[in-house]
Amino acid sequence: VILLYFFVTFCTRNISAYRMKHILSLLLLPLFFLAASGQNLVPNFSFEEYSSCPMGEDEIQLSAGWFKCSQSFSTPDYYNSCAPPSGFSIPQSLLLYQEENRGCNAYAGVVVWNNNGIREHIGAQLEEPMVIGQKYHLSFKTVMGGGNIGGNYFENASNNVGLKLSTTQFTESEPAPIDNHSHLRLTEVFTDTLNWLLVSGSIVADSAYDYVMMGNFYDNLNTDTMMFNCMGCLNQYSYYLIDDVCVSVDSLTCNGELDQLPCNVSVAENVTVEQFRVFPNPATDWTEIMMEGEIEDAEIAVYDMKGRLLLKQVLIGNKTRIDLSKIDRSGLLVVSVNSNNHSSTLKLLKL
Repeated sequence: VILLYFFVTFCTRNISAYRMKHILSLLLLPLFFLAASGQNLVPNFSFEEYSSCPMGEDEIQLSAGWFKCSQSFSTPDYYNSCAPPSGFSIPQSLLLYQEENRGCNAYAGVVVWNNNGIREHIGAQLEEPMVIGQKYHLSFKTVMGGGNIGGNYFENASNNVGLKLSTTQFTESEPAPIDNHSHLRLTEVFTDTLNWLLVSGSIVADSAYDYVMMGNFYDNLNTDTMMFNCMGCLNQYSYYLIDDVCVSVDSLTCNGELDQLPCNVSVAENVTVEQFRVFPNPATDWTEIMMEGEIEDAEIAVYDMKGRLLLKQVLIGNKTRIDLSKIDRSGLLVVSVNSNNHSSTLKLLKL
């Protein structure tokens, strides 16, 4: 920073303002990527981005970036409000009624215990490998599903809903191990079917972990459960919902800042969407939204990293200029394009 100060002082005496802007853009570009690396490494951390609406069980792959990493006969579920209530919608679904934890549109569901030792696990590849020796903060939100079908209550409470990191990708043919180890877990039996719980902690990375997995990685002998006593209580499995998965070097990101983001800000940091880009980026007084095709009745919205709306305007044609001079702050911003059938976001650095 000190060297940058002296360089800028020297240059401002010898270089035109126009060229100076471009030099500063090049100098600050690495800072942009450094800042982005402090954000959530989990892509689509809130499961909001999807390829199509879930119509049945075992469709976690419809949530962008997520996949099944438990046995082929396991059926981890994806819930999205775009699905019908008779299927896997939100808040009402075939199995349960559960509001999304911050009023958004999606979450995942996994079986974490049953008598036969069946486990359901889901996973995603991190935006970048973790750095050995670096401290990382981890968190996720969970709530007991409360499976009720035809008046029979199939579920009982459990502990060990957790997060596990890996250097390799596990699949249906090579499922995640049940080795009584995870990097973060809910140690107490959790019975709440209404209120989402934040589970958080931190680790110092001892490997260049590249994948995150969610579920219960402990066997039945090392998992505690609570059976319910009622006429319709069958106590056949433990089923928990998962949302807002976080891996970050920034403790604030994993301990509250995700709650401040708009629902459609979910694919991690600086992912370029095919139909939508901004240029220039970084930018100072203005930037342009460019689309591959026209989208009808679309709006552009610009948010800061805490989800506060800074600017909104209508998208006109396939190229629209945004006047950044109206935004009285610099740093990372979230640019969002939304219509009735389209939603895209990416990051912009304002100098």
